[in-house]
Amino acid sequence: MDFTRDQLQALHTRSSPLGVGLLLCDLVGYGVSVAGVAYARSWPLQLMFGGLGSIFVGRLFMLGHDACHQSLTPSRWLNRVLGTIALAVSCHPYSLWDLGHNRIHHRYTNLRGRDYVWEPLDPDEYASLSPWQRRRYRFYRTLVGHLFYYGIEIWWRKMFFPRPSEIGGYRRVYVWDHVLVVAWMAALTFALVALRGFWTGPLTARDVAGVLAFGGVLPIAIFDLSMSAVIYLHHTHPRVTWTREEAATPDAQIAGAVHVILPGFLARTLHHIMDHTAHHARPGIPLYNLSEGQDILEATHASVIVERWTMASHVDTLRRCKLFDLGRGEWVPFGPGEPKP
Repeated sequence: MDFTRDQLQALHTRSSPLGVGLLLCDLVGYGVSVAGVAYARSWPLQLMFGGLGSIFVGRLFMLGHDACHQSLTPSRWLNRVLGTIALAVSCHPYSLWDLGHNRIHHRYTNLRGRDYVWEPLDPDEYASLSPWQRRRYRFYRTLVGHLFYYGIEIWWRKMFFPRPSEIGGYRRVYVWDHVLVVAWMAALTFALVALRGFWTGPLTARDVAGVLAFGGVLPIAIFDLSMSAVIYLHHTHPRVTWTREEAATPDAQIAGAVHVILPGFLARTLHHIMDHTAHHARPGIPLYNLSEGQDILEATHASVIVERWTMASHVDTLRRCKLFDLGRGEWVPFGPGEPKP
């Protein structure tokens, strides 16, 4: 066991009042931000409130992520309700997130052909791609390009508009959760326009476009860009290994995740989601106990990968982690003469 029984009992203690309270606080913060966009008379103020809204979109997403793991509160039905609400704000259907994250990513962490989150290619696989596919792969592993990965490859292709073959066919629960997200998007659009009209009177096309861009699109766009970097850092590092399924090791959840140390205020803002090794070792630990779990894990496992984030370390990881040679079990660069994306 990674923890003693007493430690597990303490770490897995979940609180309905705390879970609900965290969600309500972040919903209020998000609501104030959106209302600020609708009320602001200048685009710099709208930009500021839209950026603030993106922070609460991310925080709500992390609470929804915990609820989907059944770790936010001790009640399964309450987790379902809270998770559906929290994930809808970032336009994620609850059941499709459960499929892609819980039943695929956590079950098959860093297994080639199964875990698709920032899955690196072997040099031979990369060489077999078409020129366009190689260009896209290289672009995603650049400083600018990796910010676009989540919105395109995860949210759009796996969560919001997945092909039936990728999710085992459309089930009723997937459809209904998708309908709820679309209904949320429509309600948000109506609320933004209605609030703008209430405060300013008759609306012009420019008013409508501005309030929808800064209050609806911008928070989601910033969240997607940020989420790309977050999940990249979670599972990409020179010491992180990938394996074929038949060669998977029992400690893959520890060897395949990174504890990225952020500045204290930023770590708290992100609900401690960067204490990621403990989360993978024990997904049932709620985010409000995650830092304690990470400390215990690092005290007992010398193999835990810990990286203090700096822009230099981030760029170094992008530079070194291009392809993963499964035979050698290590990251390798692109071949000589490979053009830049």
